[in-house]
Amino acid sequence: MTDLLYEKIAANAPLALVAMKRLFRHGLTEDFESHTHHVLMQVLLLFRSHDFQEGIQSFLERREPRFGGH
Repeated sequence: MTDLLYEKIAANAPLALVAMKRLFRHGLTEDFESHTHHVLMQVLLLFRSHDFQEGIQSFLERREPRFGGH
């Protein structure tokens, strides 16, 4: 595998990537307090995802994660 930045980013959990892009976009127009609230709400949703559980499990098992986007 090459060390290209886009490949490293794309290897992450799809739900987290979508959330990150959305939060970056909204962060350009929101005040700090509103934005931090939206970030917290998004993180809480991501913690409930299967991809979050897969990330934890793969780390504990010392293997590459298999994210499914749910």
